[in-house]
Amino acid sequence: MYAKFLRSKCIMAALAIKIPATRAIIFPATVPIITLVISPLYICKPMVRTTHGNSAINTIRKIFQRFMQYIGLQEALEQVECSMKNDPLLLFSDWMDETVSEKVLYIMRGTPGSGKSWDAKRLAGYVQDAGGEWIEPEEGEVGPIYSADDLISTDPEEYKQIYAAAKRDNSIGRKLGGWHRECMRLTVEAMREGRSPIVVDNTNLKKRDVRPYVEMAIEHGYEVQFQEPTSSWWADIRPWLTQKNNDRALDRAADKLAYRNSHGVPAAAIKGMLQRWQDMKIEDF
Repeated sequence: MYAKFLRSKCIMAALAIKIPATRAIIFPATVPIITLVISPLYICKPMVRTTHGNSAINTIRKIFQRFMQYIGLQEALEQVECSMKNDPLLLFSDWMDETVSEKVLYIMRGTPGSGKSWDAKRLAGYVQDAGGEWIEPEEGEVGPIYSADDLISTDPEEYKQIYAAAKRDNSIGRKLGGWHRECMRLTVEAMREGRSPIVVDNTNLKKRDVRPYVEMAIEHGYEVQFQEPTSSWWADIRPWLTQKNNDRALDRAADKLAYRNSHGVPAAAIKGMLQRWQDMKIEDF
């Protein structure tokens, strides 16, 4: 961590040599301020932000860029970059671009039948045709969606058969673990390729379910956003998640979700998911 602090100071020192003389008087006074602001950000990159984090970071970046232009840092920075090609950690403009990364990982949260897979499609960039079917847009690309359920089968009837067979031979625990590990492997592979957005469409009920994805996102410079379903019935059910002792309310919620889910997950299983639900925010990780 201290080495990264020194690297940020090296950048400032290199730039000081190349500042135009007309602005030279401003630079000594601003170096401590700039270093104080830049160093913690550099040490903490890549950043994990909430949904509203981008606007604040972008505003800071724009203000700083204007300041750089005023004191002649922009031209000096280009010269410094040319002399640092063999050490990418010292390329300050590249670091700025990474800090305000446009790479996004959406982590869906919701039970079966909650409508989260509908939102996953929307967030990945798919559009609906006149018949309500999800299709790729005419322009632009869609991001990948990874789901343990889809690794079982994308056909609802086949899914039910595979899941039932695994339960009968008592292999469901082992197989579920394998499907989730494969989901993680595909996600990190997409991160290494720099694909964005990436959507993880699992139930993600507890912090331990989400933590590996958050850690992978931090390592690969992705912004993380938790997304719950936007369906009207989930909005009705959501307040009941704070009433874990209200069996009647949870029973009604589970019945409603069981009716809507396509994989045949019974109400009793969904009720158990609602009871295990943990509220969380990015700052918890």
